[in-house]
Amino acid sequence: MDLLVEPFPASLDRSLLHVFVFGADVGEAIAVALPGRGWILVDGCKLEVGEEEVFPALEAYTELRTGEDDPIELLVWTHPHADHYQGIREAIERYRPLRVGMTLVEAPAPGSATKELEALGSHPTLPEDLRLQEVFTRVKSTLERVFLHWREQPGSRLLLSAQTQPLELGVTRVRAFSPDQAALKAFYELGVDGLRAALKGRANEYSVVLGLAFGETRIVLGGDLPHRSPSGAILPHAWKWVDENTPELAASHDGFKVSHHGSAEAIPPSFGGRPDPPREWFVTPFAREHLPRPGDDAKGGLRQLLLRVPELRLTSSVGLVVPPTPGARVLRSQLRLNLEGHRAGGFSTGLRAPAAAGSFDFAWGVAFDGHRAAKRLFAGQHAITVVEN
Repeated sequence: MDLLVEPFPASLDRSLLHVFVFGADVGEAIAVALPGRGWILVDGCKLEVGEEEVFPALEAYTELRTGEDDPIELLVWTHPHADHYQGIREAIERYRPLRVGMTLVEAPAPGSATKELEALGSHPTLPEDLRLQEVFTRVKSTLERVFLHWREQPGSRLLLSAQTQPLELGVTRVRAFSPDQAALKAFYELGVDGLRAALKGRANEYSVVLGLAFGETRIVLGGDLPHRSPSGAILPHAWKWVDENTPELAASHDGFKVSHHGSAEAIPPSFGGRPDPPREWFVTPFAREHLPRPGDDAKGGLRQLLLRVPELRLTSSVGLVVPPTPGARVLRSQLRLNLEGHRAGGFSTGLRAPAAAGSFDFAWGVAFDGHRAAKRLFAGQHAITVVEN
C-alpha cells in the first residue's frame, strides 16, 4: 500500500530514523534525525527564500530538534566542492557540532600536500575549476573554520575514510565506505602542484559515502562518488572499489541518496531494486548544462535508475513541471518532453528551479523503522516522484 505523502514541516516520531534530503537546482544537503536523540548533517546548500538565504538542512534541525539535549552529533562535508559547502560554516558557528568529519589522510608524509596546505588553513581537495575568486574565498574560509573548530573543541576531529572505525550514535551505527585511505595517501603525495592539476576532474572520486545502520535498516548516502569517467572508463578507486570491498552494500540497503545528482556515470551497476518493501532512492537534480538534468537521457540517469526501482524521489524538477501536490507522480517522458521544449526555446543554460516560498519547498523526507521499511514520507512543495509509466 502506498504511503500518504505528508507535507513539510514534519513532526518527528523519535522511535524512527528520519532522513531529509534537500536540493533545489544546485547543490544538496541532508539532515538525519537519529532515533531517540541526536542529528547528523551532511553537506550544505543554500536556498533563496524571499530576500533571505537559508540553509534548509540546518533549518530542519532548528525547527524539529527537541532542545539542547538533541545536538548535532556529526557534521560531514563529503568533499569541498562549492555546491556542497554553503551552510557548513554556519552550522559550526551556531551549534558547534560534537564531531565534524572530512576526508584527510590519517598520517600524511612530511612535506606532502596535506601537511603544507593544512598548515596554510587550506585543504588539498579545493576544486581547481572554481573561477570566481569570491566563491574560492568562501570555500577556503569554510575549510579554515573546520580546522579552527577541531582545535577549539578537542575530540571533534573525525577523519573519514573507508578505514575509519564505525561510530556508534545511540542505536545507530555510522561508517564511511569511501574513500580508501591508501588511494587518498597516494593522491596527496603527488605534491601541491601535481595534486591541484589532478583535482580538476577527480575530486569526486574521493567523496565520502556514508552508511547508516538502524536495526536491520541500512541507508547509503552516496555523496558525489562516480562510477565511470565522462569518457566511460571505470574508475578503480570509486564505486568499483566500494563494491569489491563491501559487496553486501548493494543488496542490503533500504534507502539510497543517489550519487552526483543522478548523473548516468555515477550509478553503481551493482545497486538494484527489490519488490517488497521497495527501496527509497533520492535524487538532487542539478540545473547547469554540463551536469545531468531531469529528462536528459544522455547525461542524466533517470531512465537507468527506473529500470531498477519503480519510483524515484526528486527534490526538484528544476522548473520542468509544477507538481499539483507535494511529491506528485510525474512521468519521466513528460520531463524529457518539457526539457526538449526548453532547449528548443533557447533556454538551455537558463533553466532554474522556481522561487521558494519556504525553506523546505525542495525536499524529501522518509522515516524508517528498524525492520527495513519506510513508515512515513514527507515532501516539499516542488518535490516530485518520477515514474516510468
